Amino acid sequence: MATVYCRWVNKGTFRNKAWTGVALASMDVQATCEAFNMFVDNSYEDRMQNRFLYAVENTVSFRTSYDATIPENTWHVGSVSFPVATV
Repeated sequence: MATVYCRWVNKGTFRNKAWTGVALASMDVQATCEAFNMFVDNSYEDRMQNRFLYAVENTVSFRTSYDATIPENTWHVGSVSFPVATV
């Protein structure tokens, strides 16, 4: 079992298509199944509950469940736990 904690600030505004991952990190372990958890931030939108920290295979990504514009200098923080196999 692994838990990834992530805190980051995006330095520029970016668009995110629904369910398209923005890769944040690669891991030395392989997730045996997809895993996600809510990823909170300081954006002033009313859809914050639709942002996720997502782990699949050996990648951790940021995802939204709707097309979103993420403003510059938004901080994001969260964690996700998942079963792993060594790579």
